[in-house]
Amino acid sequence: IKRLKEEYGKELNTFYKKDSSHGWSHIEDVARNVLEINRKMTLGLNEEHLVLAALFHDIYSDIDRENHHTLAADWFAKFMIKQGKYNATDIMEMSLAIKEHRASYKGEYSSLLSEVLAAADRGAPNLNKIIIRSSKYYLEKEPNRDFKTVAENVYKHMLEKYSRNGYMKYNAIYSAFYRKEIHNMYLAIDNLNTDKVFNILIENKG
Repeated sequence: IKRLKEEYGKELNTFYKKDSSHGWSHIEDVARNVLEINRKMTLGLNEEHLVLAALFHDIYSDIDRENHHTLAADWFAKFMIKQGKYNATDIMEMSLAIKEHRASYKGEYSSLLSEVLAAADRGAPNLNKIIIRSSKYYLEKEPNRDFKTVAENVYKHMLEKYSRNGYMKYNAIYSAFYRKEIHNMYLAIDNLNTDKVFNILIENKG
């Protein structure tokens, strides 16, 4: 991870902000996750390709959140072709993985690498981390929002997306690798309310 991050640091730092909800902290988590999934599930995927896809998957997130996956995939493919270090087939596989990484993606994955990246992007379902990350997203959109309103929005988001009946669907790799964590998160959301979300945000403020 360190070598590739340094090799492409100039390009990556152009896109990623330090404290963004989709900034360096998230990117490094995803890079570690792809390696962990690949190794523990003995999938045998090319680890350099996994890490490259992880490092570049969110590059347009702070520019155009809605279309960042497509913009990132196109930019990555063109950039890597110019570098001349990887063959066209491998570049296409990584580019498609970037394009297919979002939770809202409904199609079939083009490769196992793509499915692993999508699973790694979600990471182990840690409710506190998800709440804090979601709050950052709301505050980036509306910096002057009071914490109580943010807590209400985040709680609603948790129910709509991450609860047992939420729209978040997990691919086969994710469901197998994080089975226990998914179950524990459902239990935690069953007992969640706005006040608990608010307390979590206050405890982690700053």
